Amino acid sequence: MPDSVLAPWSEWGDRLAVARDTLSHFLTDPRIACQTDNLCLRMLVWPHPRLPDADFIPPEADDELLDAAHRALKRLDFVGCVEDPALATRLAKFIGADIVIDHENATQKSPSAPIPVLGEELDSSTLALLGSRSRLDAVLWKRVVHTLGLGNSAESLAEASLLNQCVRYVGTGAAYASQWHRAQAIRAARLQADATAALMEARADILRGASAIEAVRAENDRISADLLAVQGSSSWRLTAPLRASKRLLQTLFRPH
Repeated sequence: MPDSVLAPWSEWGDRLAVARDTLSHFLTDPRIACQTDNLCLRMLVWPHPRLPDADFIPPEADDELLDAAHRALKRLDFVGCVEDPALATRLAKFIGADIVIDHENATQKSPSAPIPVLGEELDSSTLALLGSRSRLDAVLWKRVVHTLGLGNSAESLAEASLLNQCVRYVGTGAAYASQWHRAQAIRAARLQADATAALMEARADILRGASAIEAVRAENDRISADLLAVQGSSSWRLTAPLRASKRLLQTLFRPH
């Protein structure tokens, strides 16, 4: 998001701006740990003395926090996971009404923003960070998957979910790239049209100027021809002595 959008958010705007950097940097900034570090567990057990607000959960607190999270899950009347293909059916049965689960309120990416390359973002160190930032959530997720009976291997389901997200990201990135190139092509076409219009206007100005110059030249030629005709006439020759006398008198009586 541009600075103009983030400005009203004050201090939190600085935290949102971290998303402009690489995924690795995003996952290592303690100011936004409350949003990147085992978020599901945090929402289940907060407030808790072992949960830092602006720092990452220390490994020595894992067992205590997991126990608290498991107790919190048991207090919920409905627990599910988005990877469950029967989630809508289970939830509809729980609330007693038909529902349709849509994908809504998704953040739209600007076509002008750069598109990260997964191969550069998901290096070994970043994957290790992702594992650390989701280690406790993963334990909770596996327990829910086991409780719901979603297959024998939670790891396989997790890998399939990650691959689906990667495919969705690549498809979305391709769409954004297409939008970006289309926007650039439209911009280039507009610039070319503006330049062509300016060139045509300049050409019209030049033609108008040339026409005016030609008109002045024709008028000068006409005056010169008239003057030559007068100077070649017999009356011009007869009055030549008078004009010479006039010039002589003007010279003699000119103030000094």
